[in-house]
Amino acid sequence: MTALAATLLCALSGALFDIAEIPVDDPQATCLMVEGASGHTDLAVLTGNRLVRYPSAEPDQGHMLRLDEGTSAFDIADLDADGIPELVFVQGAAIKRLAYGGEAGAAETLFELETLFSAASTPFAQVLVTTYEEEQVLALPGWEAFELRRLDGSLAACFPVGRDAPFSMAFGRPFLAREVDPPQVAGPGGLEFAISAVSAHRPTLPEDLADKAEPVGSAYRYGTQRQAREALNQPSNLWPWFPLSPEGVSHDRALHAAEGNRVTVVRVQSERTTFRGGETHVGPPRRYPGQILTPAGVFPDFDGDGLTDLLLWDTPEPAPSVGTLTRALATRNWPLRMTVHLYDAEHRRYAAKPAAVLQLRPPLTWFLERLGWPPIRHIALADFDGDGRTDLGCSAEPKTYSVWCWGEDGFDDAPTFSRDFGEEVSEIAFQSDLNGNGGTSLGLRADSVIYVLRAQPRKPRS
Repeated sequence: MTALAATLLCALSGALFDIAEIPVDDPQATCLMVEGASGHTDLAVLTGNRLVRYPSAEPDQGHMLRLDEGTSAFDIADLDADGIPELVFVQGAAIKRLAYGGEAGAAETLFELETLFSAASTPFAQVLVTTYEEEQVLALPGWEAFELRRLDGSLAACFPVGRDAPFSMAFGRPFLAREVDPPQVAGPGGLEFAISAVSAHRPTLPEDLADKAEPVGSAYRYGTQRQAREALNQPSNLWPWFPLSPEGVSHDRALHAAEGNRVTVVRVQSERTTFRGGETHVGPPRRYPGQILTPAGVFPDFDGDGLTDLLLWDTPEPAPSVGTLTRALATRNWPLRMTVHLYDAEHRRYAAKPAAVLQLRPPLTWFLERLGWPPIRHIALADFDGDGRTDLGCSAEPKTYSVWCWGEDGFDDAPTFSRDFGEEVSEIAFQSDLNGNGGTSLGLRADSVIYVLRAQPRKPRS
């Protein structure tokens, strides 16, 4: 079946995704999304020094480029504003540019500069091209300074990152000592230790670059499960939290803690205006059954009102009966419940009654692999059908991937999309709006193939 015929068939059948396969011959290959021609997003697969680009992740349009030997950091960007991206890469001290479609060995050397990337010789994706004071520059880290260089090599800005940096930090213990056996420096029978320490120096960047370099964690305080459990013994201002308005419309926060592994406690912190000025108000604690399922940095908005909703998971307590254990051993799975609580802006709280409930039965072994962690895999919270509301995708079985799209009545019991790929899905390779139509497409990685689930939005965006 041709790609056009397959697309027409999906459109006529109302399918959520058009599925294609991109072969990957190396399990260690790296998948990344890169800038494509005319503003489209391309999928790139990096295997050693071989970079294969698939425009808009179309499997029959792959273009292979063999990177120059000694290439380390590389980036893909449109340097000359002609709508066609170019490859910018570091090779030793040389900073080079290669036109789209060019071959190895034909790159132009822009300038030479020793950087932290100079010693590396294995290709890896890195943001090199950025904007500073309305011109494109290359961001290159050195040992003592983070430099912004124009394309001709002239210095646009320099920010100290060594001892002169305004902020520095150490990681872990003051130093780490490790015995070296057999000795590499000492003679036979000698006692030798390798001593190391890790520290970082952070520069003070201008405002237009600071937002790009700001750690993700500054937008919220993501807590581990242990921190969430310990938070109940701390003042609420030390609790983990996430923003109620990720787009920055308000500064309200949802502070959360955990009562063991069964209950999540939420307090809403809001900014209020009084006759004395602005003040912070923290609402009463409210208890919800389950643990937070949302991955770090993801803020689901299931009903599309611009506010973060609450996604929780829990499982029935194992009943101490022979029948329960027998059924578990026979079916080799265990019930899992996911619930969605929508945020009620009028009352400044999450609704007590869940707006949606999903019942799944993941493998029993998934519960035991990481005790206390969600026993489902490859969670994706994104707008797949292009209606402006968050949908849910995950694997509740090793070879299957399912997606539930949020509707007027929440999630249906049956998934909107479900596919058994016949082999185990190992990871989500990418999430991207490939077609620019508002629907998020997925790339699912298996052993030797990437399954491209190209979104076919069925509803107009609200």
